[in-house]
Amino acid sequence: MWFRVLLGSVLWAALGASWPGGVQAREEAPPAYREVIDRALQEHAAARFEEAYVLLKQAHEIWPNAGSARALGMTCYELLHFVEAGRWFEQALALERRRLTGARRAEVIDLMARARADTARVQLQLSPPDAEVWLEGRRVLPSARGEISLDPGEYRVEFRSDGHLSQGQRLILGAGESREIELALSPITSVSGVVASPEQVALEALEGGPSGLEVPVKSGSETAARPIHRRWWVWTAVGVVAAVATTALLVMSDQGEVSGANPNSNLTIETLSESGSAP
Repeated sequence: MWFRVLLGSVLWAALGASWPGGVQAREEAPPAYREVIDRALQEHAAARFEEAYVLLKQAHEIWPNAGSARALGMTCYELLHFVEAGRWFEQALALERRRLTGARRAEVIDLMARARADTARVQLQLSPPDAEVWLEGRRVLPSARGEISLDPGEYRVEFRSDGHLSQGQRLILGAGESREIELALSPITSVSGVVASPEQVALEALEGGPSGLEVPVKSGSETAARPIHRRWWVWTAVGVVAAVATTALLVMSDQGEVSGANPNSNLTIETLSESGSAP
């Protein structure tokens, strides 16, 4: 609750009001900025924080200043978006327009520390080192130390690299939790032991695959490789094709016999078959 009360005062400060411990605006905000801020205040008062965030961001784009950045950081914190809240607080401290000083600056420094403390962190040790990290279908770039920062929650993370089998994991992270992931992706290989390129794998898959291509399969806790010609579905497909071809040949043969019958005979094939007579 105290965050909501404090955020309301921050938004009024962004409009240019004078608050104890604050700083008077050095320049007047444009009318478009004031209009959007008013709407943001109304949304926030109605506890529609997502809508308030959207409007605050619009106002900040119109007239970037430390007050609006501070308000955005506090709104993100209230929505438990700690990673983004930390970025907005950092920006609020850096902006010169309506620069924060005194108690307000100290307050933002404290809030930024809280947001970072509540941020979950995942330390990655991947092989190959340049493997891509995809989070909920979106690629993310780890820091130079191989770390990614996330809000608390549940995530589906996938690791990809050319010439390797992709692997996925489900992560459930709490506020301030730290996790380490050490993972080695398995290379895609052939019977000869040569690592197959992605283009080779795609081409072989389209052509039905060479007899020597290995398809990695899971066997218990170990990874095994089975040649393509030993896969049950290959021979099932071959059997289906052979059956279709045989049926087609029989139908064509029957049609040939019908077309060769005596045109002067008024007996049908069924009648001939029953009487045993010849045309």
